[in-house]
Amino acid sequence: MSSSDAALWQIPFTAHDSNAQLLAKQVLEDQRRTSRHKYWDVECLQESLRKKTFQEILDVLKEDTHPDSLTLYKALNEEFSRLKNWDLKSEPQKFLVLWRDRAFCEGWEDVQQAVDNILFDARWASLLRVSQLQKDDTELGFDPNRIGIIMPSDGSYILDVDQDLVTVWNPHTGAKSSSWSPPSSICCAVPLLDDIIAFGLNNGKLYHWELGEDTQYEVHTLSQAIESLCAQEETCVAFSGEIAHVIDDQGNATHAIPFSTDDIPISFLSPDQTRLILCNREKILVWDLEKNQELLSLVDSTNMDEDTEQMTTAILDMCSTKQGIQLLDAVDLWSLDLNKQFQLLQSLHEPMAISQNCERMVSLEENHLLLLERREGRHFNSIYKESLQNIWGLNHLIALTSDCSVIATAVPEGIIAWDLEERKFSSLPLPFTFTTTLHNIPNSRLIVVDTGQSISIFRFVSL
Repeated sequence: MSSSDAALWQIPFTAHDSNAQLLAKQVLEDQRRTSRHKYWDVECLQESLRKKTFQEILDVLKEDTHPDSLTLYKALNEEFSRLKNWDLKSEPQKFLVLWRDRAFCEGWEDVQQAVDNILFDARWASLLRVSQLQKDDTELGFDPNRIGIIMPSDGSYILDVDQDLVTVWNPHTGAKSSSWSPPSSICCAVPLLDDIIAFGLNNGKLYHWELGEDTQYEVHTLSQAIESLCAQEETCVAFSGEIAHVIDDQGNATHAIPFSTDDIPISFLSPDQTRLILCNREKILVWDLEKNQELLSLVDSTNMDEDTEQMTTAILDMCSTKQGIQLLDAVDLWSLDLNKQFQLLQSLHEPMAISQNCERMVSLEENHLLLLERREGRHFNSIYKESLQNIWGLNHLIALTSDCSVIATAVPEGIIAWDLEERKFSSLPLPFTFTTTLHNIPNSRLIVVDTGQSISIFRFVSL
């Protein structure tokens, strides 16, 4: 037989042998799975949690001899430790949400699917990990050079901004798409229209980055470092050297408004771009950009009488957050005299989150979470009230929908999301750091959780 004839005979037998090996491996894998402990079955595990303690479940697994039982034991032991004070009746899905997240991290697709089926059938709200960004650095702790997460208005990208490097990620796949090293250290960044981000640099230059085109270009140059930025659509306000510079979409500086301060003030440009508000703990300035003149100025001074000081302090306190300034601008507080300003202020709740059109906001009142809706004029009515057992740490809240009906927050126990109108919520215990921040991806129910050590993306599913 020639060598070519031998080859013809060997090819089909080799192929069949290879297929047989794959089939045998699959049979062995199926046998291994079917012989695993019953707690790998999510429904069985969930049912056992209703009848047994965590320790009883762990003890059973510890004695099991199947090679996969040790893996399950270690995973459950870690996740059970995050479920302290868990009330099964008030939040039956909490373990399932946590267990699905562990399955995502471990790559247990069959466990993930089983949990999804249970949550869907029960119509329980849940937090689903969509992706985790693969950062190159694995150092722990606070990075003083890191500015944080910035996202364009259309939600198409996630930017992780350091002083000397910007990394761009795809929020759906978690893949890195591009990066940029600016000509000078970045001091601040803000989203503009669509997929454009503005960057203020230490050398006083204002840059725009059109992410879709992956193009960066210089827009304007100031004589000192740009310390902060705020924007509405394509108009940008750059604070530099105790002056707020209003820069239009062509890169032209249209206004230069002095504001002496030891600290970087909060800057807010009204939605119609006719007013600029600058505020720190000691004073507030409201500037009419159309008339180019001062509309309101309040300064906390020791020369005030007691009543004037109380009213001024109350206004400055409300303006200590961007949401507070946005609310007061929406109700046109600036046109009133000080007494009427104070009276109006007493009728308003301090917003933790507020819709873009200022028709709705979320606030805290004692131990309750309130969803408020604007009625005629300057006042708001409560349309939803949620009792909270523990509000410690509830100081960073974001809206996941434009009408503020879906919100999320980070607390020491992890993250919590509410659908206030549907009266559903879900929590997910996660390792907590004091640098943890939440961000919403516009036009979605996606939450970006930035711990300073890792960046994960979750979807709040409320069926």
